[in-house]
Amino acid sequence: MNQLIVKESAEANELNTIADKLQTYIGNQDNAILTEVTEALNKKPSLRSRLFPSALERERNAMTVESLRVVYENQMRFFKLYCDIRFEVASRLANALVKSVGMDLQTRLAKFAQDRISELRHAIASNRQAFLEEIKPQLERLERDYKDFPELYEPAHASIVKEIQIFFESISALLEGFIENLTSKISEG
Repeated sequence: MNQLIVKESAEANELNTIADKLQTYIGNQDNAILTEVTEALNKKPSLRSRLFPSALERERNAMTVESLRVVYENQMRFFKLYCDIRFEVASRLANALVKSVGMDLQTRLAKFAQDRISELRHAIASNRQAFLEEIKPQLERLERDYKDFPELYEPAHASIVKEIQIFFESISALLEGFIENLTSKISEG
């Protein structure tokens, strides 16, 4: 731990020296100082690449962000389709439940089942939208601020992906439980 602090402190001092020389160059345009700054930056290729990414690196980063955005949007569209299909299954099961009970209960049971389906659909849509509005900035911030730090980026990205997976699995489980409940009511009726 102490070695890490010493290393970070030494690197910070080197960067301070580079910044001071750059400030001196800006003030007096002395090419010798600019040469010193260039040589110091050349000794730190990782810093140089973070400060001055190549066109290829900038394009690769832009493509990575764009591909994540596309994957994210496709995942959202497929999940919405999945929910719509599951709601259609629930509606059909509710209709079957209504048909399986006596005539006097059909109207009340149909209204009850449709109301529950509507409530569930609204709750899931609302929660999904809130979740998406919360997770999207996290993904964007992660890509923007930590892409060049794999030690931070990779575990953080895996954590966000796991959070997304858990959210969608929990909604799927909720829908499955609702449909199983309707199915059991139909078989009882």
